[in-house]
Amino acid sequence: MLELMLIDRNRRGWEWRVCDQSGTVLGKGRERTRMAARYRGYQTMFLLLASGARLIDPGPLAP
Repeated sequence: MLELMLIDRNRRGWEWRVCDQSGTVLGKGRERTRMAARYRGYQTMFLLLASGARLIDPGPLAP
């Protein structure tokens, strides 16, 4: 499961981060508007999923 976080940085714009379940940052960036940051964040999530990135740890395999 992926999560998009948007953080307001006042005059510097908006920071976006895409994190996995454990909170590891998989992508991040800055945009001037909230709408642009949201778009880039969702674009990054889509690209991660489309590339087949292994996001879920299945745990130990059963014998």
